Amino acid sequence: MKDINLMPREYVLEEKRKKLQAIFLTLGCSFLLLVISGISLPFKIINNKTQELKKLNSLILDSKYEVISEVHKQLKQKNEELKSMQKLENEIKKESIVSIKVLDLLTGYLPSEMYFQKLIVDNNNKVIKIEGNAGKAEHVSEYVVQLSNLPFVEKVEMKTSTEEVKSKNNFSDKAFDGLQVVKYEVTLQMRNEEGISKKDEIQRE
Repeated sequence: MKDINLMPREYVLEEKRKKLQAIFLTLGCSFLLLVISGISLPFKIINNKTQELKKLNSLILDSKYEVISEVHKQLKQKNEELKSMQKLENEIKKESIVSIKVLDLLTGYLPSEMYFQKLIVDNNNKVIKIEGNAGKAEHVSEYVVQLSNLPFVEKVEMKTSTEEVKSKNNFSDKAFDGLQVVKYEVTLQMRNEEGISKKDEIQRE
């Protein structure tokens, strides 16, 4: 005996339609979840990288790192200044005929009543010119003799002139009214290095 389906045809079609809708809805939700996951993953990676960069920036802006950076900057500046000073010192030693030792000797032999006013140096011609005042012409002559005996001096020339001090209106200046002052100009012709070494050898012998 055959089974006879007594359910209306419309009811059967409606049940099939509901099943298909449920299947499509499930597939649609699954696809939507996959799409959302695919989109959110790159954003999550970007967010993590952004947080890492923020941490690094906070470390860079930290006060102790700023201090270290400033110290490095100052050290670099000091090193550059030191190099410049050393370069200048080397140029002076190489080019100038006036060293600290020479200045010490030139001032050390000055008589008590003799003073410098100008010191003119000609490195090209190896000439030093000294101008100033002295109490007596004998003081200048004594000074010239001392300079002539220096190993680095080839010859010394001297010029002197006498001037009378004239007081101004100030009361303190009247005490010097009529005082005689000797103006001098001493020119030293310096030896070259070879000449200095030869004279040193003679003096040592």
